[in-house]
This record gives sequence, structure tokens and C-alpha cells, in this order.
Amino acid sequence: MTRSRHASRLVSILGLSVLMTVPAAPLLAAPVQRDRPPAVSGDTRAAVTTLASLRKARGLGPVRPDPLLEGVAKRQAEAMAAARTLSHTVGGAFAARMERAGIGYGTSAENLGYGYTDLADVFAGWMASAGHRDNMLQPWVTRAGLAKARGADNRLYWALVLASDDRPPGPVMGDPGPVRRLPSERVRARPSRD
Repeated sequence: MTRSRHASRLVSILGLSVLMTVPAAPLLAAPVQRDRPPAVSGDTRAAVTTLASLRKARGLGPVRPDPLLEGVAKRQAEAMAAARTLSHTVGGAFAARMERAGIGYGTSAENLGYGYTDLADVFAGWMASAGHRDNMLQPWVTRAGLAKARGADNRLYWALVLASDDRPPGPVMGDPGPVRRLPSERVRARPSRD
């Protein structure tokens, strides 16, 4: 065998051994179940049920729980509880928080609250506020995530993050580009319930 032919055969054998050993690890991994949605908390499931009921009564489309949105909501609720303040920016700007979570597309909005004792109470407060209600009843809303955190002041801090699956068709409010965020400044803080 010539030297070049021998080298070529050695490279082929080494290449084959790499190809044969690399896939072995994935074959041992558990199969991915694509039909099962990622886990979300009971709070998000209950919030989506409540939200879906409010929307259905007004002829709006369904909403499904989203674990990524729940994560954004959880970090915001925890940041507010730690700072003992109701703020759309205490955990960072809303758009930046969404992008950090890998949600840099579509339309999204956030409702915050504190001092509410339970889910029914916070939803009643949001429905009584024009800005919060508008967020929840937008036709583009298809996904939601909710979280709460208890602060050192013993108050519950709530965050509900709503999003679309993709950019709405056609121009939206002057067609601002690929991501439209609702202005958080229009949402007013609600006095605490002590």
C-alpha cells in the first residue's frame, strides 16, 4: 500500500470511529415528548383559565400558558418584592427583559399589582383599571404567564405577562417595527390593601 493510500485509509477509519462514538450519547438520552407542553405553575394555569373566560365572554380568542412568559413574570414579581415597590423597571426595562428571555418578537404587555390577596382579587383589580383591562383584552393576546412573590413587607407582588405568537398583520400604531410594546407608563399603580 502506498503511503498516501495508507494515510487516506487511516483518516477514513478515524473519521468512522468519531461518527460512531459521537451519536452514542444522544441515543441513551430519554426521548423528547413533543406533544406535552413545558410545565407551568398552578398560578399560571389558573390565570389562563380566568383570562380565557374573560376573553371568551367578549368574543376574543383563547389564551394558553407559556413557561417563558411565566419566567419573565416570576423574575419581575421577585424583583418588585425584593425592592418592595411596584415598578415596570425594577427588574429592567420590559423590552430588555423579554429579549433576555428569548422573546424578542411579536406584541407583548405586562400587568403588575401588589397588595392583592389572591388571583380573583388581582384580576378584579386589573379589570377595574382601563389600562390593565385593555392589555388583557387585546385581540392579539395568545399566551400568558403569571407569577407572584411575597415581599419583606408581607405584601404579594403580582406580574402578568401577555404576548402574541407573532407580529400582527398590517400597520400597527404607525408600524413601529418588528416588536411592539405597550407603554407601561399608562398603567397606574393601585394603592395597597392593608
